Amino acid sequence: MSGIVLSASVRQNLLSLQSTAALLATTQNDLATGNKVNSALDNPTEYFTAQGLNNRASDISNLLDGIGNGVQVLQAANTGLTSLQSLVANAQSIANQVLQAPTGYTTKSSVSSTALSGATANNLLGTNAPTSGSVTEGAFTTLNVSGAGNATAATVTGGTFANLDLSGAGASVSFKLSVDGGTAQTITLNAANVTAFKTAGGTLSGTNGTSPTALDATDVANIINYQLAGSPATGAATVTGPASVNGSGELQFTSSTTGTSSSVAITNYATAGGVTDTTGLPTANTTKNGTDGSTTAADITGTGFANLDVGTGSVQFSLNIDGASTSVDINSTTIAAFTTAGGTLAGSATALTAADVANLINWQVAGSASTGVTSPVTGPASVNGSGQLQFASLTTPGASSEVAVTGYTATGVTSGATGLSATDTTNKGTAAVAADDETFTVAVDGAAAKTISLSKASVDAYNTAHTTGTPLNAASLSAADVASLVNYQYDNTGATTIASVVGGKLTFTSGTTGTTSSIAVTAVTGTASAGSTGVTATTTPATGTAGSGLSGETLTIAATNSSTTATSITFGTGANQISTLNQLNAALAANDLQASIDSTGVITITTTNNAASDTVGAVGGTAVTTAGSPFAAVAAGGAAAVADPNSQATRASLVAQYNQVMAQINTTSQDSSFNGINLLNGDTLNLTFDETGASKLAITGVTFNDAGLGLSNLTAGTDFLDSNSANAVLGQLTQASTMLRTEASALGSNLSIVEIRQDFNKNLINVLQTGASNLTVADPNEEAANSQALSTRQSIAVSALALANQSQQSVLQLLR
Repeated sequence: MSGIVLSASVRQNLLSLQSTAALLATTQNDLATGNKVNSALDNPTEYFTAQGLNNRASDISNLLDGIGNGVQVLQAANTGLTSLQSLVANAQSIANQVLQAPTGYTTKSSVSSTALSGATANNLLGTNAPTSGSVTEGAFTTLNVSGAGNATAATVTGGTFANLDLSGAGASVSFKLSVDGGTAQTITLNAANVTAFKTAGGTLSGTNGTSPTALDATDVANIINYQLAGSPATGAATVTGPASVNGSGELQFTSSTTGTSSSVAITNYATAGGVTDTTGLPTANTTKNGTDGSTTAADITGTGFANLDVGTGSVQFSLNIDGASTSVDINSTTIAAFTTAGGTLAGSATALTAADVANLINWQVAGSASTGVTSPVTGPASVNGSGQLQFASLTTPGASSEVAVTGYTATGVTSGATGLSATDTTNKGTAAVAADDETFTVAVDGAAAKTISLSKASVDAYNTAHTTGTPLNAASLSAADVASLVNYQYDNTGATTIASVVGGKLTFTSGTTGTTSSIAVTAVTGTASAGSTGVTATTTPATGTAGSGLSGETLTIAATNSSTTATSITFGTGANQISTLNQLNAALAANDLQASIDSTGVITITTTNNAASDTVGAVGGTAVTTAGSPFAAVAAGGAAAVADPNSQATRASLVAQYNQVMAQINTTSQDSSFNGINLLNGDTLNLTFDETGASKLAITGVTFNDAGLGLSNLTAGTDFLDSNSANAVLGQLTQASTMLRTEASALGSNLSIVEIRQDFNKNLINVLQTGASNLTVADPNEEAANSQALSTRQSIAVSALALANQSQQSVLQLLR
C-alpha cells in the first residue's frame, strides 16, 4: 500500500469525501437527538448556557407547588370569611329582632312632679298656688274616752266549793278575815257555830237543813258574815257582811270600799277534826287590794268549794274587811247559834253549801247575833257565779278597800271544802284614777297655742252645744268625731276649721297660705281607755309655701347609664331655656329620657324604650330644693322598672339564639384551614417565589373567633333587656363585620399577588426553557437540508473520485 502513489486530485477528492462523510454523520446525529449541541464538545458556550437556563427553570418549577398550596390556603381563608360574614349578618338579624320586640317592662322607671297650675305641653312653666301649713297625723283607731276614773274594791274569791261536813268530832275550818286593813277577825266553821248561827235565826240551805254535815257555800258565807257581825244571839237571818257566794257558787269576800285602800285578807286558814276542806278559800295567807278604773271593790275568792261537813269539825280563820277584823269559826256550835238567831242554811253542819258558809261568815262578821238573823245574811261573804266563796270589801271602792283572810284552819271536817287557802291572803282596792283625757295644743300661724281636750266632759259639752244630729259617743269616737271636737274647741263659733280627716288620718291645716302659714301640734299628754288619735308632737311647725311655677328653676338628672349624658336644664323663655314639652324632650334625649304632661299639670319623666331597664338617676336643682317646688319629692330618682315576664322570656330566647351563632363563629374560624395552615386562627403563610429565596411573602393570619371579633356570649336577664343593650350588641357586630371585610380585602390582595407571581414563574420557566432550546435544539428542516446536501455532495465526490481514477487507468493503459 505504501507503494501506492495518489495524485493530488485524488487525494483532494478523498479528503473532501472524508469531510463530507463526517459532516453527514454529525447532521444525522443532530436529527436523531433533536439538538444541535449535544455536549460541551459541540459548543461549550451554548451547551453550558443552556444547561444553566434549564437548571433555573427547574428550580423555579419546584417552587410552583408551594405557591399553588398557598393559593389554596388563601382560598380556604376566604371561604371562612364568607361564612363568618353570613353568621355575623345572622347575629345582626337576631339583635334587630330585639329592637322590634315589645318593651320588656310593664312599668318603666319615672319621676313625677306635683300638679302645676296652668301647665300645658306648650307652657310647662305654669303657676303653683301657695300652700298652707299642714300636719297629717299617724294611724287613727276608734277612740274611747268614756272612762270616769272609778276605783275598784278589793275582793277575795274562793275556788270550787263543795258542801262542808262539819259534823265530825272537832271538825272545823278556821281563818282570820281582815277587811280594809282592820283587825283580823277569826272565822271558825264548825258544828257549834252552825248551831249558834241557826239558833240566832240563820238558816242553812243544805239538804239536811239544820245539820252541819252538808254546808253549802251560801251556808258558809252566812256563818262567816254572822261571825263577822259578832255572832249575835238573834237576827242571824238578816246578817250581811263581806262573805257571799258569787255566780259560780264560790265563797267570795268583798271589801265595801274601793281603790288601793280597799283590801281583803285571809290568813291563818286551818282545818281541824278531820274535816274535808272544800271551802275553796286560799289556805295560804292572801291579801288582795282594790284597783283603780273599775267599780269592783277588793275581794278574795276561794277555789274548789264543796259542801262542808263540820258536824264534828270546824273551819276557822280571821277575816279583815276594810280594816275591821273578825275571827270566823264554822262549826256545829256557830251553826247552832246562827240558826237559833234566825238564820237558815241550805244544808246542815254535815253538808254546808257555799251559801251557808257565806251566811255563817257574814253572821259572825256582823257580831253573831243570837236572834233576828234572816238568811241570806248580808256581809262581805258571798257565793259568786262559779259557786265559790267570795269576800268583798263593804266600803266604797278605792285605796281604803281591803279584804284579808288569815289564819285559816280546818279541823275535823270530814267532807267538803271552803275553797279558801290556809295561806294568809290580803287584797286591797286602788285609788280612783283620773278620768280619760287626752290633751294637746295647736298653734296656728304663730298665734298662742290652744289646748284641745278629748274626754267624756268635752264630748258632753259638745253634745250640749249641738242638739241636732247624732250625738257623739265618748266610748266610740271616729276620726271625724275627733276633728269636730277639735274644731269646736278651737273656735266654737265655727268660723275657723283646722282639723279634717285625710285618708282616715287626722290632719291639721292652717286656714292661710304662703310662707307665713304654719301649724304646730305640741304638748301631747294623757291616754284614752282604748284607741289612738295618732297625734304626735311636732318639733317644728309645718309651714306653707309661696306660690311658684317652674320659671327660673333648674333641674338636673344624673346620667341614666354609662352611655348617656346627664341632664342639666333651666326652665324659662330665655335663650337655651326650656318652656315647652318638645324642648324638654329634646334636652332629655341625650339621657335616654322622655317627658309627658297630663291634664292636671303633672310632668312625668320616664326612661325611653332604649333604656327601659335603667332607672331615672338622682334629681337635683332648685326645682327640687326650693320649698314647695314641683319635684321636691323625687330627689332620690325613680323607682326600678317592673319587668314583663312574657317579654323577658322572648328576649331570653333571642339571647340563646345569639349564643348559638357565637358558637358557630368559633367552629367556622377553627375549620377554615388547608394543609394544616389556618389564616383565621392565627397561623402565618410563608411563600418563596424565586430560586434564591430573595423574593418571598409572609401573610400573617388573624384570630377570628368570637373574642377576636370583639364579640361574646350574652346573658339572659342582663343582655337584650332594652333597645340600648340591643344597639350595643349591634355596634359590636358592625365592628366585627368591618373587621371581616377588611381582612377579606387583605386576603384578596394577597391572593392576587400570589397568583400574579405564580403566573410570572410559569412564564419565566417557559422563557428559560425556550432560551435553552434555542441554544441547543437543532432545526429539523435545516438539518434535513444539510443532510441532503451532504449526501449529494458525497455522491458527487464519489463519482468524481471514480472518474479521476478512471482517467488515470486510461493513461496507464496507453503507456503499456
